[in-house]
Amino acid sequence: MNRLILLPLALLLLHCAMSPPTGRRTDHKDLQILLVGDSLMGGHLGNFLLTRLNSQSGIKAVRHWKISTGLSGIDRYSWIEAAYTYIQMLQPDILIVWIGANDSYSVKTSTDSSFKIVGSKEYKEHYGLKVKMFLHNSSPFVQRIYWIGLPAVDNAKFNSRYPVVNSIFQAECSQVENAVFINTWELTSRGGQPLQSMTDKNGRTGPMFWDEVHYSSHGGKVLGELVLDVISRDYPLPALE
Repeated sequence: MNRLILLPLALLLLHCAMSPPTGRRTDHKDLQILLVGDSLMGGHLGNFLLTRLNSQSGIKAVRHWKISTGLSGIDRYSWIEAAYTYIQMLQPDILIVWIGANDSYSVKTSTDSSFKIVGSKEYKEHYGLKVKMFLHNSSPFVQRIYWIGLPAVDNAKFNSRYPVVNSIFQAECSQVENAVFINTWELTSRGGQPLQSMTDKNGRTGPMFWDEVHYSSHGGKVLGELVLDVISRDYPLPALE
């Protein structure tokens, strides 16, 4: 890999090594959870998680989201910096991430600021680096990171691209000891096509979408149930069972 590409990562790793792991606290009673992401996290999945988590004793969840953002560098908002700031400010035990829907076009490189199209070798290399930087800049300060993968959506163009982005998320999470990738694609698709309706744990069947990309209240609940199931494997609290 190009040395210029590795430089930003090296600087971030040095920064992490010099900073104390303030997120791994034992001086609070509540399980502190931080949710970050784009408009998907700002929608019904995020609403479901916040409501369900904060309704339980011993858990405190906070959400920060920003529309039309990601890690690709197309917009100027830096989730790598923002997540680090929120973590240092709130000192959560758990970080839940849902980013990537806006990154399925291209990625801006760190070397010459050119753009690499999704699916290309260059895209995978440069976007993978950005995901790696996010993880290495956040993981030392929390007990666990749960990275929610992109689900199938009611848009053929995005459905052809999301698996590429998901494969990068999964690969990078596998390299970080306390990072967990949550595969939503398998839950929400059959044969690469989105499921238009699904049944939740209460036996209710409903529509999954309210537009081509964003999930309905029912769809957010179905996805949220999966997220809580995964968290409960590491934190077997009554609230998450």
